[in-house]
Amino acid sequence: MPALKLRGIDNLSSNSSGTFYYEGSKFGTAERVPQWWDRKQSPAYIWVNRIHITRSCGDIDMLIPMAYDLSLKIRYDGDVGFEFDKFRSCKRVGLTDSGSNEVWEEYIMPNHPGRAPTHRVITPLISCFTSTHVVGFFDYYQEEIPMDAGDLSPTDAHYDLNVGNLNFDLN
Repeated sequence: MPALKLRGIDNLSSNSSGTFYYEGSKFGTAERVPQWWDRKQSPAYIWVNRIHITRSCGDIDMLIPMAYDLSLKIRYDGDVGFEFDKFRSCKRVGLTDSGSNEVWEEYIMPNHPGRAPTHRVITPLISCFTSTHVVGFFDYYQEEIPMDAGDLSPTDAHYDLNVGNLNFDLN
């Protein structure tokens, strides 16, 4: 499982090459984006680390507000799932489409370190599907939809589809 460690303003390390890297800007690793929470009439801009995440079905960016004493350790499942093992001086993490400033999902860190972050979905990210998620219709039909349409013999006292013109049986 790929993992990401971010310390301070620009100390990024990862155990998987090519999955996480800084999205370059004219300010180096920092970028100014509109604050996506507590929006006012005029947008406030904050400095964030934009970390690019490479996926098979389309890349995403992670926006992490900058702080000098930031310490963050994240495990990534390769799709849209993130687990936060350690977070210090980090209140929120936003997920966007690659190159966009519109946050689609965000993780809100708790005030107490023993609790898990809150995952807030604004617009769901596109999930990457693998062949393990695909099930053939015949297998699904056999296991999940048992049906019995009856037999071809006509019945009395109700309408049977197998009888003829005006007789219907929906058993």
